[in-house]
Amino acid sequence: MCLLAICVQAADQPDLLRPFLKTYCTQCHGPEKQKGDRRFDKLTGDFTQLKEAETFQEILDQLNLAEMPPEGKKQPAPAEVRRVVEHLTKSLSQARVAARQNTGKVVLRRLNRVEYLNTVRDLFMLKMVDFDPTTTFPPDDPLDGFDNVGEGLVASDHLLQNYLEA
Repeated sequence: MCLLAICVQAADQPDLLRPFLKTYCTQCHGPEKQKGDRRFDKLTGDFTQLKEAETFQEILDQLNLAEMPPEGKKQPAPAEVRRVVEHLTKSLSQARVAARQNTGKVVLRRLNRVEYLNTVRDLFMLKMVDFDPTTTFPPDDPLDGFDNVGEGLVASDHLLQNYLEA
């Protein structure tokens, strides 16, 4: 839903970015000339695309530093620059938030000490009366009161060595 809002916002304001880029940027960063290997005439305004977001971040940085447009070229009015900077800042910020929310977080899932002990017992059909391979394992850190939540179970080098030795 957030990504849709960003795309809609970018689509709502093409009259802000496209004319600005065409007027002040594409003479040096357009189809005929690409100074600094930058080409702005093909930008769609889709801030959810990483390459576009990076390019817009570069544009924003240059505008904030007042490096572009260079001296001797047609200059935008300060109010126009302010509107474009505000729009880019807001759009890039929203895209970052949406990207963080929509990234599939893959957590390395490992067995906690009890699960490991039960798995070894079941696989090898052992009684586990006198043998506990988990005694040298580091303690499982509980997360929200549970010791079997993947985010809280760290697979450290020490633990992996203990797995091999067990």
